[in-house]
Amino acid sequence: MSHRELNSVVQIIATQAKPAFSRMVAGSGWFPAGYGEGIIITNAHVVNGSEAVFIRMPCAHTTDVRAYVRGISTDLDIAVLSLGQQSLTTVKGLLEKRYGNSAIPTLTIGDSDKFIGKQRAKLETRGYPLGTEY
Repeated sequence: MSHRELNSVVQIIATQAKPAFSRMVAGSGWFPAGYGEGIIITNAHVVNGSEAVFIRMPCAHTTDVRAYVRGISTDLDIAVLSLGQQSLTTVKGLLEKRYGNSAIPTLTIGDSDKFIGKQRAKLETRGYPLGTEY
């Protein structure tokens, strides 16, 4: 897996608002191709009700980069996040410093219908199970 593919999937860290206590929720997100620079797709259950949302990239896993919730569908369990200009500059700087290329890596949304009936179809999953780095 290339560094570009590796960094197209990010860890999402969301701090939940306090009624009684504060807690952190972690999940996975990814940069989709063709939806604008700095757009991230994640699950609604990861960010719904969050007070603040951050991403961590594999190339700089200890750096929290602020992201903003732009839309949520709890029925579909999907959320759209975006990076502000400062966060976008930070992400590009991290990529440039590590790899000499500041372009944000993206993934293309697949079509599951293309795999119906095919044997040995390649399927790859990436993410942060249970919020773990590895």
